[in-house]
Amino acid sequence: MSLPNIVRTAPRMLQINYRLAHYAPSVLEIWFLIFWWFSRRNPDAFLKMSIQQSNPTDQEILVQPETSLILEHVWKENLRRDSRGYVQDVEILMDDWGFRLSDIKQEVYLWQGEGDANTPVSWARYMADELPHCKATFFPDEGHFALFTHWIEIIAALVNPRNSHHF
Repeated sequence: MSLPNIVRTAPRMLQINYRLAHYAPSVLEIWFLIFWWFSRRNPDAFLKMSIQQSNPTDQEILVQPETSLILEHVWKENLRRDSRGYVQDVEILMDDWGFRLSDIKQEVYLWQGEGDANTPVSWARYMADELPHCKATFFPDEGHFALFTHWIEIIAALVNPRNSHHF
């Protein structure tokens, strides 16, 4: 999959935001000002929307009190800033990076839920195929928040002494 295919397979809202960032940045800025204003005043509504738009496995994770609390804190911290960071993330993600993934010689770990509704699994598979030293793990029937059910094995992989020279 090439970068143009990544753009085409992006979730619809990300494609719209990307086009707005390039062709009508002021419209995107206004949209985010409204969204940020609403979200700052209604963080619970955003979390409920996230739960509703998630796959069943993510929904089970997101309704856990400790997970909800973590995400609420993360979301509130995210809202302390303006939207420029998100706009920049969209541009970085969707634009040409100026290098090939195949040129990266470091070992890279990648974890992806195959049912992720936010980040298409095709992107992760593309990166895993292109990165020459990628250790990819795909979680069947899990989604965007697989981190919450696999955090112990993820941290264990990152602190494994035989790989510690990479970090």
